[in-house]
Amino acid sequence: SSGTKYEMMIWFDQKLRGTCGGATKLATASFGGTHGAPVQNWTLCRNGAANPTSEFIWYLTDASGNVINEQSGTVDILPFVQYMVAHGYYPSNYGLTQLVFGTEICSSGTGPATFTVTKFTLSGT
Repeated sequence: SSGTKYEMMIWFDQKLRGTCGGATKLATASFGGTHGAPVQNWTLCRNGAANPTSEFIWYLTDASGNVINEQSGTVDILPFVQYMVAHGYYPSNYGLTQLVFGTEICSSGTGPATFTVTKFTLSGT
């Protein structure tokens, strides 16, 4: 964790990382159907002990809990935040103050590779 309070990551493609990337599995939930995002199953994990600087990770799963990797799509982050507040992971007065989009390249596992982001859009209301 970077020390940022209430850090939440949403993983779409975690090939070769395994479930939770070594973190503790906490819950599963379905989100979507809003703002163009499809309804999808997600698993929530936490790195480290429960505290305000915990690193929370959501990753895509199928109905059986198997990892799904996507390389494009749409996600509405508000339901994720609402879930975190409703289940006590974030305080009731929580407000989103920072949103960061990032690409973490760990290894291609097969030698040299090319990684391309062709389009990224962020909108808010």
